[in-house]
Amino acid sequence: MPQSIPIQPQVFPIDQDTATVTLVCPHCGHDQAIALNRLDSNKKLFGVKCHCGRKYASCLEFRRDFRKDVELQGVYELESSGQAGLMTVVDVSLSGVGFHPSQGPELDPGDLVKVSFRLDTRTTPEIKRQVEIMNLHQGHVGARFTNVEGLNKELGFYLMY
Repeated sequence: MPQSIPIQPQVFPIDQDTATVTLVCPHCGHDQAIALNRLDSNKKLFGVKCHCGRKYASCLEFRRDFRKDVELQGVYELESSGQAGLMTVVDVSLSGVGFHPSQGPELDPGDLVKVSFRLDTRTTPEIKRQVEIMNLHQGHVGARFTNVEGLNKELGFYLMY
């Protein structure tokens, strides 16, 4: 009986320096590095058959920084007007955040916004950063930190675990 591909794809980050992606089988743990030039450049989602005989779905992540899925409450403030709103941060990386605004001013790509949220660790450090709104899609806001050089060490440590 053939093994079916799981519906939820495994997400794999691309190593921009070596132009490779390392795929890890969710069934047996076998990993294999594949050069990007061996893959169809038009496909982001594809199926893989492991040497163990099972299949799994893979999704390539073209981001430079690892993105961690979270659920953190916070606030945002539109710098141009000072209007504030509530948000739920749904993912965070060293270069930005994704969030769902629940109430507050409408946002547009290019807006500069101050965001503030607490990490869900024992010490609950507060992260306060300026971000630029990059995209909006079905209630999800993608934003990048405007100054990554002064990144909080707490955020870097948080992303490691």
